[in-house]
Amino acid sequence: MSTFLERLGEFVSQAPARAVPNGCLFAARLQVMNCVAAMVAGTKTSAFERVYRVVKDPVAINSAAGAAIEYADELECGSPGPAIVPPALVLASDWQKRNQDVFDAIVIGNEVFDRAGRAKAGAPAAAAAAVAARYLGLDPARAAHALAISTVLGGWRGHSVPAEYRSTM
Repeated sequence: MSTFLERLGEFVSQAPARAVPNGCLFAARLQVMNCVAAMVAGTKTSAFERVYRVVKDPVAINSAAGAAIEYADELECGSPGPAIVPPALVLASDWQKRNQDVFDAIVIGNEVFDRAGRAKAGAPAAAAAAVAARYLGLDPARAAHALAISTVLGGWRGHSVPAEYRSTM
């Protein structure tokens, strides 16, 4: 029997890009525009200024800017945009990915955020790791390891993991 993170790693690594519905790709495009607008607006907040003085990582800075205001895409379990869009854009520029690859990784990141959303603390970190794993073409085992590392560093604790997954982690 595979663990929750192994199944998630398999999904991240092997979900076919052509299986992503056009509606999801359109929503990903809207999410990018919305999140970039929120990041620009967020740079004017005092919360962002405090982060900017301490943090020098561009992904973290842009994530903080996007999360500094409540205009980022709000879903029932939180806002994945500030966790997903900045790493997707940085990786896209560094790896010169096609637009289709960018939006494919964003859709995968959103799906991971939703699936991991029941254990809320680690969901943003898992979504960002999913974007990176998808871009880098990690195999299922390495993608699962990336997800595991991200969820630990992102604050996912055993007590917040749904009961049905605790025994399989």
